[in-house]
Amino acid sequence: MSCQRVRWAVVGLVSLVVLSGCWMNARGGSGNTGSQPFEFRLSTSNVGALAVEWQGTTWAGDLPVVADLTHVFTAGSVIHAYRSDGGSDCLTGTCVADWNYSTGAWFQRPPAPALSGSTLFAITGTSNFESKLLAFPERPDATCSGTPLFCPQIWSANLPFISETAPIVANGRVYVETSTGMSVFDAAGETGCSGAPKVCTPLWTALARTSPYVGVSVANGHVFLPIEGNRILAYDDAGVDGCAGSPVVCTPTFEMVDGEPPAPSGRFGLVAVAGDRAYSVDVDGVLRAFDARGIEGCSGTPTICLPLWSTAAGVSVHGAVAVGEGRVFVSRNREQNSDVAAFDAGGVVGCSGTPTVCNPEWVAPGIVSVGGPSVANGVVYVASTDYHLYTLDAAGCPAPANACAPLASLLMPYSMSLPAVIVGGRVFVAGDDGNPTLLSAISTN
Repeated sequence: MSCQRVRWAVVGLVSLVVLSGCWMNARGGSGNTGSQPFEFRLSTSNVGALAVEWQGTTWAGDLPVVADLTHVFTAGSVIHAYRSDGGSDCLTGTCVADWNYSTGAWFQRPPAPALSGSTLFAITGTSNFESKLLAFPERPDATCSGTPLFCPQIWSANLPFISETAPIVANGRVYVETSTGMSVFDAAGETGCSGAPKVCTPLWTALARTSPYVGVSVANGHVFLPIEGNRILAYDDAGVDGCAGSPVVCTPTFEMVDGEPPAPSGRFGLVAVAGDRAYSVDVDGVLRAFDARGIEGCSGTPTICLPLWSTAAGVSVHGAVAVGEGRVFVSRNREQNSDVAAFDAGGVVGCSGTPTVCNPEWVAPGIVSVGGPSVANGVVYVASTDYHLYTLDAAGCPAPANACAPLASLLMPYSMSLPAVIVGGRVFVAGDDGNPTLLSAISTN
């Protein structure tokens, strides 16, 4: 990958970096790993000094997009652009947005926006059970007006029924899970777009039973879409292999299932793709690892892939998984005793049997999380429903490995049910207690 200029960004639930000429977003990249490999300011040595730096308000309980370390965009019927350092316009620690985008979204929790290049993407819904994909300029231009400053959309696209997951941007395309499957658009708003105001049609679509929504992941030349029946469908991300017709409709190049035969009901969660492995948790709380290339453990026509390894059944897992530092991190509820557990991503340490079943490398007991963990620069961050932001050493702790204590914990004024966002030496979290919701920037400053 050839990238010239580094731009820090956070899209959806977790931080990322947008590199000039590259496309990355959502939970540390389009693969949704929940890992931020470009965070270097915060580490195991200084997270004990984290404190709330500033707070803003958002009318949605979702986390922001951060552009160029200068502005933070929140989700909602109005997207607010805050200065990432709080700026000089903060009143008693609560900051005022520099400018806004009106989306008209009516969701109780609108999908998080996504940032790519100089364009911000957001999903809007209406009371008529319709939704749209909207594209806005990252920064105000000549089309913006009013006080406070509002900016109109660059282009829009109609979506089937209601879409409630964050858009994913990769390889110059925007991928959106819909109630009927998936729709893919030209991120530049050129191919398939026309009119004034400009409206775009999909480059290609896929048809599948997707309710309830989870979201898509893009990596290794594929788009991964969890659907009903404990199946994950993998499509050619370019819309070529397995695709035909006008308008173009695509079929999967391979499928990942929970066993042979697959469970007739249930569904996997958001897929995290790191390297050549894909990780996801099903509704029964079992974490499974697959070959994201559709090769190892895969056979037949159409190609069906079985798990390379899994965890034991009967443990409820909350939120999305995070993959980094050679481990997969999950938040669990074990017989009313919640914890954070780390598994060997390669399926070797702590793993045995045929089929392979893995036990945790280490466990941090007593931490409750609904949104799941995030990981950056050797630190695991857990925004908890018990009003605390916890930090853990991703490497674990000396024996006993089933009793790792947090590096530090920070008491917050609200409960948190979404993952933390880590970028540029700051941790962003949003609260669930109250309307409007508080957005907090936490740092060592």
